[in-house]
Amino acid sequence: MGIGTSALWPQEAEPEELEWADIKTEVTITEVYVTYYAEPGCLPQYHMEPVYVFRGNYHTSGVVGEHDIGDSDYFEIIIPAIPEI
Repeated sequence: MGIGTSALWPQEAEPEELEWADIKTEVTITEVYVTYYAEPGCLPQYHMEPVYVFRGNYHTSGVVGEHDIGDSDYFEIIIPAIPEI
């Protein structure tokens, strides 16, 4: 957070502040690949499951009521490549 900004979580905001919220989120996917997911060693496993892995960054900024908000972080999402039957 920069100078003059304060953190505000949605549960801390007054309902009327959320009605006038102006929030923007930017997502950048930096890497996508297919790999195989293995259960932890203590669990039985009969096959490895192919999965898609998405990696990237997000940045959220905006105004809620009189509060400037902002957050940035790295993310990794794993999605099964074959739907369950």
